[in-house]
Amino acid sequence: VDANSAVVVEKNHPLEGEVLSGKVVCLPSGRGSCTASQVILELVLNGRGPTALILKETDELIALGFVVAEELFGVINTPVLVLDDHDTWQAVTNADTVAVQLDGSLTIQTGSEKIVFNCVVSSEKDELILSASDRSILAGDEGHSRRVALKIVKRIATMIGARELVDVVRAHIDAVTYIGPASLRFVQKFLSFGGQGFKVPTTTNACSVDLTKWRQLNIPTSLGEPAEKLANGYLELGAQPSFTCAPYLLDMPPLSGEHLGWSESNAVAFANSICGAKTLKNADFLDACIALTGRAPLAGVHLNQNRKPKVNIHLESCYISEKNTEKDILWPVAGYAIGLAANTSIPIISGALEFQKATKADLKHFSAAFATTSKVPLFYLSGHAPTTLEQDVSLPKKILTVDDLNSAWKSLGGYTSMNDLDTEDNVDLVAVGNPHASVQELEMLYALLKNQKRLKSKLIVTIGRDVLRQAEQHGLINNLLQFDGFQLIQDTCWCMLNYPIVPHDASIVTNSAKYAHYAPGLVRPRRIQISSLSGCVDAAVSGRLPRRLPPW
Repeated sequence: VDANSAVVVEKNHPLEGEVLSGKVVCLPSGRGSCTASQVILELVLNGRGPTALILKETDELIALGFVVAEELFGVINTPVLVLDDHDTWQAVTNADTVAVQLDGSLTIQTGSEKIVFNCVVSSEKDELILSASDRSILAGDEGHSRRVALKIVKRIATMIGARELVDVVRAHIDAVTYIGPASLRFVQKFLSFGGQGFKVPTTTNACSVDLTKWRQLNIPTSLGEPAEKLANGYLELGAQPSFTCAPYLLDMPPLSGEHLGWSESNAVAFANSICGAKTLKNADFLDACIALTGRAPLAGVHLNQNRKPKVNIHLESCYISEKNTEKDILWPVAGYAIGLAANTSIPIISGALEFQKATKADLKHFSAAFATTSKVPLFYLSGHAPTTLEQDVSLPKKILTVDDLNSAWKSLGGYTSMNDLDTEDNVDLVAVGNPHASVQELEMLYALLKNQKRLKSKLIVTIGRDVLRQAEQHGLINNLLQFDGFQLIQDTCWCMLNYPIVPHDASIVTNSAKYAHYAPGLVRPRRIQISSLSGCVDAAVSGRLPRRLPPW
């Protein structure tokens, strides 16, 4: 949703093009990005929010924006209802008119028939069991900032059915992305309270600009200045200047069993599924509140009983030879397809991927793609997960075939027939590094590029500061920058980049399923096409869309 206009911009969404402001919005649930809460707060504070929000199941990523509007800014004008009864949901979504009161009462009218429901506003549930430390924070003993932050954590915890809170060992903040003035007002509000900053070690996600050279990149000051203020605000609160959407690439990746307070959907999926850590997919703003208090809702995948798989997704044979230079593209496309199939159920994934060797980069792209299309923050990938699970024959089973991979491939701009290949379209931009590129990927890029002299299309890689430092020590950066047309951008990532980095009406090639999914709504490219890393290099060298069919 565009935070200024309230228009749904996600390509192929059922509500694409609809304006949400002033309407009762019914959504079964959210999915994908943690930034939904930022968008909601932006809409509420600029007067463009919906009249009411009706969900089929609790979604704290969406509801948090309304909670922050109330707790920090005193704005209480949007009831959020959860209708988990199927018949009531059907009646509401099929009604001619719907009226919602702040107390949660709901009136629907279909034809001449009018029905009144007395619903429970989503935040009104049982009280938490608070520790002595929690009660001390809420009494203001650790300052007003932590008191307000814990009030927000507490409200979300009750909303999602938590009975108590849990200590986290570290946090990762996605709210460092500048969506609009509301995101800056949030951090400035906490800074104005004074007192103590973050209670646990806290890393920062990719922000909205390259903080080292946004002016050189001709980023408008209307974005660059507030984005820089926002990033610096979180540093003032005590965050580390990591500015990466791949915090698992940092020197101290999560350990199995650790409780974390992370946001950023791909990072959460990787931490839970590949590292074996425990974190909810925390909404933007909740991540900062967890960092301030060191406490998170003890719910969802923090609890072992909620980490059990609910569906077996079996990917039928599509083995790709280790010698095939296209083999890396299987992972983001499979992650995208499996995320769609999993939907709201934690999957155990069997079949073809068990027998494919996977690099950390492969698992990164799989996690990001899975988190884009699935609501759950955890998967079990047989042969690659930290926990070995026996196949439970009682689980419902979904079988995915090459046809499902092809469908995902086409959704991401790929071709499945030589007759469909567009050989005329020039490539304006090759986008790599969503999530942020690793040293390993930079080494692979250099190996693919080293016999080339110049690039006909721009090849831009987004990267975190820590990986940049490691790559400089290896001499990789100097080697890569010798290629005319190659560029590195740090601190930010593709889902935050726009003009002039991304040209208007651009033809884009990327190896990221996440970016191929979101770019049509974010930058409105002429076309976007997913390809392997070698396909990306070929596109940059030739200046043409890669003539590639999927390797399966």
